[in-house]
Amino acid sequence: MRGYVRECQKQGQEGGVYFVPQSQARIWLRNLMCRTLPYMPWKGLVVKMAMQAGNAIMLKDYAV
Repeated sequence: MRGYVRECQKQGQEGGVYFVPQSQARIWLRNLMCRTLPYMPWKGLVVKMAMQAGNAIMLKDYAV
Protein backbone atom coordinates (compact mmCIF):
# COMPACT_ATOMS: atom_id res chain seq x y z
CA MET A 1 0.00 0.00 0.00
CA ARG A 2 3.07 2.22 -0.02
CA GLY A 3 2.24 3.86 -3.37
CA TYR A 4 -1.29 4.64 -2.28
CA VAL A 5 -0.20 6.16 1.02
CA ARG A 6 2.56 8.17 -0.67
CA GLU A 7 0.10 9.65 -3.20
CA CYS A 8 -2.43 10.55 -0.51
CA GLN A 9 0.23 12.16 1.65
CA LYS A 10 1.55 14.13 -1.31
CA GLN A 11 -1.90 15.51 -2.07
CA GLY A 12 -2.45 16.32 1.59
CA GLN A 13 0.81 18.24 1.84
CA GLU A 14 0.23 20.15 -1.38
CA GLY A 15 -3.47 20.81 -0.73
CA GLY A 16 -3.07 21.82 2.91
CA VAL A 17 -1.89 25.29 2.01
CA TYR A 18 -5.00 25.75 -0.12
CA PHE A 19 -7.54 24.33 2.31
CA VAL A 20 -6.09 26.03 5.41
CA PRO A 21 -5.02 29.49 4.22
CA GLN A 22 -2.92 31.66 6.49
CA SER A 23 -4.49 35.06 5.77
CA GLN A 24 -7.90 36.66 5.36
CA ALA A 25 -7.10 37.48 1.73
CA ARG A 26 -6.29 33.85 0.94
CA ILE A 27 -9.44 32.67 2.73
CA TRP A 28 -11.48 35.07 0.60
CA LEU A 29 -9.73 33.86 -2.56
CA ARG A 30 -10.24 30.19 -1.65
CA ASN A 31 -13.93 30.77 -1.02
CA LEU A 32 -14.30 32.65 -4.30
CA MET A 33 -12.61 29.84 -6.19
CA CYS A 34 -14.88 27.25 -4.56
CA ARG A 35 -17.98 29.21 -5.56
CA THR A 36 -16.87 29.71 -9.16
CA LEU A 37 -15.32 26.26 -9.75
CA PRO A 38 -18.43 24.71 -11.34
CA TYR A 39 -18.28 27.34 -14.09
CA MET A 40 -14.57 27.07 -14.88
CA PRO A 41 -13.01 24.99 -17.68
CA TRP A 42 -10.76 23.18 -15.18
CA LYS A 43 -13.65 22.02 -12.97
CA GLY A 44 -12.71 18.38 -13.56
CA LEU A 45 -9.29 18.88 -11.99
CA VAL A 46 -10.53 18.21 -8.45
CA VAL A 47 -12.14 14.96 -9.54
CA LYS A 48 -9.01 14.02 -11.50
CA MET A 49 -6.82 14.53 -8.43
CA ALA A 50 -9.12 12.42 -6.26
CA MET A 51 -9.21 9.67 -8.87
CA GLN A 52 -5.42 9.75 -9.15
CA ALA A 53 -5.10 8.99 -5.45
CA GLY A 54 -7.86 6.40 -5.52
CA ASN A 55 -6.32 4.58 -8.47
CA ALA A 56 -2.86 4.52 -6.94
CA ILE A 57 -3.69 1.33 -5.07
CA MET A 58 -3.75 -2.16 -6.52
CA LEU A 59 -5.24 -4.84 -4.32
CA LYS A 60 -4.57 -8.51 -4.76
CA ASP A 61 -7.50 -10.72 -5.70
CA TYR A 62 -8.11 -12.87 -2.65
CA ALA A 63 -11.13 -14.66 -4.11
CA VAL A 64 -11.50 -18.17 -2.80
